[in-house]
Amino acid sequence: MNNHKISNNLELSEIEIDIIKKDVIKKDFIKGQFLYIKDVETRSIIKYGYDAVNQLELWQYMKKYQDNYMYNTDIELNIIFNKIEELGYTGHSGFSFAWTLRQLQYISQKGEEEFMKLWITAN
Repeated sequence: MNNHKISNNLELSEIEIDIIKKDVIKKDFIKGQFLYIKDVETRSIIKYGYDAVNQLELWQYMKKYQDNYMYNTDIELNIIFNKIEELGYTGHSGFSFAWTLRQLQYISQKGEEEFMKLWITAN
């Protein structure tokens, strides 16, 4: 087992680090708020997308496999895009919209708590 030195006289094991991360996760988790995403712009685009899909009740649509969001012509995607703009976010490019939808697809399939764990681990 590896220990991680975090100061001159304090070392934490991987187990202790996992316990600390879980406490941080519990503290930062409020469904639909994405407070664990530290970058404000990233948090904003995911939250607007989340709110749009939630208000439109399109979570079942988001669960289905999509090979490509960027060039997809499903009417649901236009509806989601328009709702995001109606809610106040107008800065999407094709890429950022597709990226956001991929995040929402993961949330729809695995749940937001699993998304949060993956996000914190990756970032």
